[in-house]
Amino acid sequence: MKETVKGFLASAAGWTVVAPLRPRGAYVLMYHRITGPGDFFGGVSEENFRRQMRWVRDHCTPVWPEDVLRAAACAKRGRPPVVVTFDDGYRDYRTRAYPILRDLDIPAAVFLATQLVDQGGLLWTERLEWAARRSTATEVPLPWQPGHVAALGDDASRVAFVRDAKARLKEAPDATRRAWLDALLEHFGPGDPDASLGRQMLTWDDVRACASGTCFGGHSHSHPILSRLEGPALELEIRTCRARIREETGRAPIAFAYPNGRSCDFDERTRESLSRHGFRLSFSTIPGVNRTGVDRMALRRLHNWDSGAGELAALMAGTR
Repeated sequence: MKETVKGFLASAAGWTVVAPLRPRGAYVLMYHRITGPGDFFGGVSEENFRRQMRWVRDHCTPVWPEDVLRAAACAKRGRPPVVVTFDDGYRDYRTRAYPILRDLDIPAAVFLATQLVDQGGLLWTERLEWAARRSTATEVPLPWQPGHVAALGDDASRVAFVRDAKARLKEAPDATRRAWLDALLEHFGPGDPDASLGRQMLTWDDVRACASGTCFGGHSHSHPILSRLEGPALELEIRTCRARIREETGRAPIAFAYPNGRSCDFDERTRESLSRHGFRLSFSTIPGVNRTGVDRMALRRLHNWDSGAGELAALMAGTR
């Protein structure tokens, strides 16, 4: 029954029927990885992404991120404005997402964690997941709970450990997070994820190759939780991120996406630093529609999972 409803919502007739019930405003879709068969990390499959983007082209009005405020003020329910965004800067943007977007003439924003574009490797959250899943260790000491260990007997226990560890580390002051992470990685043992998985992040040559139809924005330099940083470290993250994008692309970015992006992950200091360094728009991960008068430094986004057009239509229609 649910799938039938979602299929109806994705149809031209269904989308028209629910138009008066949908919130009026600009929708911002958030993606991370676009995946293929056998990929180590999860995301939205290439085929589902293609289905979603075809539906967006046919039933919505794709807009550039810098136009989101104007679009929110002028939004029509029939074909709502939609901004397509990607966090972190994974290489599959070039190989899988970008060809689809280019073929459909849909612009997109990619928010870069510039240290990883410079150096390769993985985000710290994924480095932890990769290390825990590949390790032969059967238990791991918990640095946030001295004297206690977590059992790693099967895949389910490893998934549970990674989920809990990420949550713990995200709530810690940044220096503590880094110390705890180092302790965990040392326990799991050495390894080079790029050697094992292949390069996961865009290179600067990849970035330049996708310049037509893509707006590149900031996502910090090393992807810390910005509200957990002391003042000088916060300034360095934002300043370095913007400088590297400007140096490599010839364009200074104006849009930024907060790492992790919950309301507790950025604060007034973060907003002020972004403004000082020339960022005029900031995107959160707080769900919702951007209406007239929305806070330009806390724009809302919708995180869609690996599903087809019906699920996306249901998400935007507010039925889930």
